[in-house]
Amino acid sequence: MSVGETVAAVLATGAGIAAIVIDRASDDAAGEAPILAGLAGAVTIGFAVLLFAWALPRAKLRKSEGTANAALATSVIGCFSVASAWTGLPFVLGTGGAMLGTVVRRGTEEPRQREIAAFAVGIGVLAVALGCAAIGVL
Repeated sequence: MSVGETVAAVLATGAGIAAIVIDRASDDAAGEAPILAGLAGAVTIGFAVLLFAWALPRAKLRKSEGTANAALATSVIGCFSVASAWTGLPFVLGTGGAMLGTVVRRGTEEPRQREIAAFAVGIGVLAVALGCAAIGVL
C-alpha cells in the first residue's frame, strides 16, 4: 500500500474506534454493558484488517469485474451501517469501498467497471459523511 492509502486506512480505523469511544462517553450508553464497546471495536478492527490488509492489495493484483462489484457492495453496506454508526463500521466500510473503487477505476479501461467503481467511491464517501453526522461530528 502507498503512504496515502496507509494514512487513509489508519484514519478510517481511528475514526471507527473514536465513534465507539464517543458513544460510550455519551449519556445514551449509560445502561449498556462495556463488553458491547469491546465487541464493536473488535469487529471494526477486524473489518479494517480484512479490507485494508487483504482485499485492497489483492484488488491491485486482480483486474476482474468482481472487484468493482465488491467495492460497490462494501460501500453500500457501509451506507446501511450508518444506522449503527456507534460501531464505527461506516468509517471503515465506506473508506474501504471508496479505496477499492479507486483501485478499479485506475486499473481498468472497461467503461461499465469504471462506472460501477465511480459509484462505489461516491457511496463510500457518503457513508463516511453520514457516519460523521450520525455521531455528531458534522
